[in-house]
Amino acid sequence: MDPLSVTASIVGILAAAAKIGESLHSTISVAKDAPQVLSALDCEVREIQAALSSLQTLLADLSSLPPHRAALIQIDHLIATLTGCVLSFSELKTAIAPFTALQKPVVSLRARLKWTRAEGDCLRIVERLQRHKASISLMLSILQW
Repeated sequence: MDPLSVTASIVGILAAAAKIGESLHSTISVAKDAPQVLSALDCEVREIQAALSSLQTLLADLSSLPPHRAALIQIDHLIATLTGCVLSFSELKTAIAPFTALQKPVVSLRARLKWTRAEGDCLRIVERLQRHKASISLMLSILQW
């Protein structure tokens, strides 16, 4: 996988993250007493966006990186991390559907029950996103050291 393909993958993930972030932010601002998991997801999505943007910036100027540092990051690990991000964001889009369907500040009992069922899935996704963010951050640390 060449740097251009990696950069294109990162751009796609950033676009997906931006769309999900918008949905989360609008739900949090509209819903009265929105579950805390939505705020955690919103924070993780923004942090992954920042890490991916930094990685994209470094990869755009790959020639300026010390070759011995760039050699420490295997392309398979980078691909696995980016693929994991794509899968997590895809699953996240489905998991937040019960939350984002809300169009008014007052939440019905039925909607709250759907939220309760979806919270467990969202918490698992938060953990996965944190692992992806940690992997990306480690790669950034290696490249920038």
